[in-house]
Amino acid sequence: MMIIEESVKLPAHFRIEPELREQLSGRSGHQRCVEGRGELLLIVHDVPKPRIADRNGIYFWKGHDG
Repeated sequence: MMIIEESVKLPAHFRIEPELREQLSGRSGHQRCVEGRGELLLIVHDVPKPRIADRNGIYFWKGHDG
């Protein structure tokens, strides 16, 4: 069973290993690359609007099976 936290907003078909999930926070603020067991999760965000602190997270995932 896979649990997706609402605050992370990853697509349900992302089968993220627990080791990667532990490295995620509820905010997309920091752009980063998270690696583990042949998986890769790239976390970026859209260009922020002037005077607006919130950013929409954009996630790219490559599973260990390609």
